[in-house]
Amino acid sequence: MIFVCTFYGIKYQERQLSTDKFITAKVVRVIDGDTIVCQVDNIQQPVRMIGIDTPESVHPDKEKNTESGKVASYITKNLLTNKIVWLETDIQVTDKYGRLLAYVWLEKPERISDQVIAEKMYNYIILKSGYASLMTIPPNVKYADQFKQISKE
Repeated sequence: MIFVCTFYGIKYQERQLSTDKFITAKVVRVIDGDTIVCQVDNIQQPVRMIGIDTPESVHPDKEKNTESGKVASYITKNLLTNKIVWLETDIQVTDKYGRLLAYVWLEKPERISDQVIAEKMYNYIILKSGYASLMTIPPNVKYADQFKQISKE
């Protein structure tokens, strides 16, 4: 099955096959702790991480920006900028702002287990660090149980 999505007026094909469900991308910029810009097939695409929310750090209303938001943004910049990542979408592929909604993997997993998620998925890693909070928005709930478990710890 092939889905064709339009990002900023450019059509992008995403293959939804069990053997090819990850999109290889290069992180070219970090907007804040939970939003990055990736180079995907020569297209710069904003990506909003699924399942997490970090405090504000670049809000136009400066009073809404927080120190913990700046730290989350700093961590994301240091760990992801100029890195190759693997993006995994869920049921809803984009949000109302046209951002790709994805789980961001630091390494392409050969198999999915709780241990692999804890070691290789950035969404999980920053949530576990305490610099992000749980934000579950159906229908994108593939890893909601794992995220809920660590947010209780």
